[in-house]
Amino acid sequence: MADDNPAPGVTRRALLGGALGVGATLALGGSGPVSESYATLRGDTLTVGNSLLRRQWRVRGGALYATSVLDLVSGHEWVVDEAEIQSLARNVEAATGRSTLTTSRVSVDGVSEPMLQAQLVTPTRSGPLVRPFLIPDDQATIGQQVLTPARQSATRTRAIDGRTVQLDDVQEALHIDPRGCTLGWTDFKEQTDHHTELVHEHRAPLGPDGSVEARANVWYLEDHSHSGLLFTKSSMGPSFRFSSEPYDVAVRGDHLYAYGHGPTSSGCREWMTVYRPDVPGDRTVAAQRLQLALRPVRSGRDGLAVSNTWGDRSGPGRMSERFLLDEIKAAEELGLDAVQLDDGWQKGNTKEAQKGAQDSSWGDYWAFDADFWAPHPTRLPHGLTPVIDAARKAGLGVGMWFSPASAHEFANWRRDLRCLLDLIRRHHISQVKLDGVLLTSARAEERFRSLLQSLLNQTHGQVVLDLDVTAQRRLGYWGAATAGTVFVENRYTDNRSYWPHQTFRSLWKLAHHIPPSRLRMEFLNPYRNTQKYGNHPLAPARYDPATLFAMVMMASPLAWFEVQNAPQSFRRRIGGLLRVWEGLRDEIHASPILPVGSAPDGYSWAGFCTVPDLGDAYAVVIRPLTSASSWSFRLPRRDLRTATVLHGDGTASVVGGALKVSVRRPLSHLFVRIR
Repeated sequence: MADDNPAPGVTRRALLGGALGVGATLALGGSGPVSESYATLRGDTLTVGNSLLRRQWRVRGGALYATSVLDLVSGHEWVVDEAEIQSLARNVEAATGRSTLTTSRVSVDGVSEPMLQAQLVTPTRSGPLVRPFLIPDDQATIGQQVLTPARQSATRTRAIDGRTVQLDDVQEALHIDPRGCTLGWTDFKEQTDHHTELVHEHRAPLGPDGSVEARANVWYLEDHSHSGLLFTKSSMGPSFRFSSEPYDVAVRGDHLYAYGHGPTSSGCREWMTVYRPDVPGDRTVAAQRLQLALRPVRSGRDGLAVSNTWGDRSGPGRMSERFLLDEIKAAEELGLDAVQLDDGWQKGNTKEAQKGAQDSSWGDYWAFDADFWAPHPTRLPHGLTPVIDAARKAGLGVGMWFSPASAHEFANWRRDLRCLLDLIRRHHISQVKLDGVLLTSARAEERFRSLLQSLLNQTHGQVVLDLDVTAQRRLGYWGAATAGTVFVENRYTDNRSYWPHQTFRSLWKLAHHIPPSRLRMEFLNPYRNTQKYGNHPLAPARYDPATLFAMVMMASPLAWFEVQNAPQSFRRRIGGLLRVWEGLRDEIHASPILPVGSAPDGYSWAGFCTVPDLGDAYAVVIRPLTSASSWSFRLPRRDLRTATVLHGDGTASVVGGALKVSVRRPLSHLFVRIR
């Protein structure tokens, strides 16, 4: 039988809200620092904001009608009049009393920087209708959602400008001036085993009589000056959700509507962020700053270089004590931070368990073998202790592959939780790669979210959860943004699916929306299976070995190969850059990281540049397969004057507010400090 009681540390509200990224917050004791954020309810006007952004609604009978979205830096008002329909609407009983406002300081999902939470509570015959707003102190952003009692079955609609609008699933309703504006949205491809191009951008010009609809987790309204409103929806991807909204955003003439609270009584959280064309990549910088506030980069926890031997395709049988001890020694010599033990460390056989599954899941492991997640008795006759001890002696963290039991809508999620917590505490596990996840229903999603939130709560956010998006129906890029990293793709030389320029392209395009530190990106041993690439000019072995690492070092790098079996020359070349990067990565990952150049294709210049408010910036540039050895791009700050090459064969200088680089050989890199 499933146990639907919340786990210790997870409130009933958090469980109903799907926990991660949806409804979980942790109240902070004490008065805390003086907040720049505020929330007031005066008469019929609700105001929330900070020194950068202010939002207002008219409160009528418990309903909220948006009246203002004011950019306090530029003075630009985005709302031209009160909206015709209510925001944060849900089909519940009518209000039975006046709405009240409460405030507190919270940590979102127990991992974010402290921020103000303002809750508008409206009594109804079915129970309180709660609408929480989250306001960071130093971000031009405000989050909102709705928590409801039991919903009525009827659905209310209304005709506006000759078009039917469903009222009960509206997150946002804004009366805007569409003239000169564009609606943009992004399609993120999950199940990356079946997709090469992971990000698709769309734009549609708006007019006073037009209609545009889109399904997306990320969309934006942008005016002719390139200022805009960026919306981010914390939920599964549109193609995989268990709710039936026909679209997430629609513009009908001069009204913008956002839809889709989700299938449970706690709605999906939506963030609105204001951005301006102050620096290159303004929208990217705004998107990354929000996520860095929701999951701040911690030294020793985030952005680490991790190895996992699965990329060499040796399979579970490789996970023996002798092999792992040798791998730890090689990882230490290379300068990596952690080793991740993949499928095969455990007694249970995932392929055998899969055969008995009734719902296309990887199996009901607990029914298959009660000791499924014990160390393999033959491969690891002394258990995990010798491996863990060797890693700790080498100064390495240990990550672990684990597949929660998806069967029966995650009925055994609490048993998985107990097992994982025991492994984490007993063996000092620092990372858990969660794989084989198959979400089959809203109930399964709820339980899986409860597993994630409980792991964060019970480990005080110290364990990094790698959430795999390579296959099946999962939370995706936006369903659990505070949990840890997204394990983006499986790529191998064995089937010629690993192309360095394509991995670089995936990271470059994803980084327009997601901080690279939240993306686990791979580099492989290029000297395996060289015959399968023939004489292709972009074959992995044609790159400077260190460049393969440079392409992903702004992310959370994954050494996707058996380190001990990689050539010594390859390891030496990578190790030199890795050690330079290691001393700077906390500084690099603490600020937004802007993709520069053109989308990588092997023939165009591209790279990344950090965007710190103060101090040094860092850039990595990849020279493509081109005869031109020099290139330049505009720097994000005007006070940056000098450049120093930290690694790579070439030169760099600052000329007229741009970084000019010269890289001597094609398919190689330059790593630069700018100050």
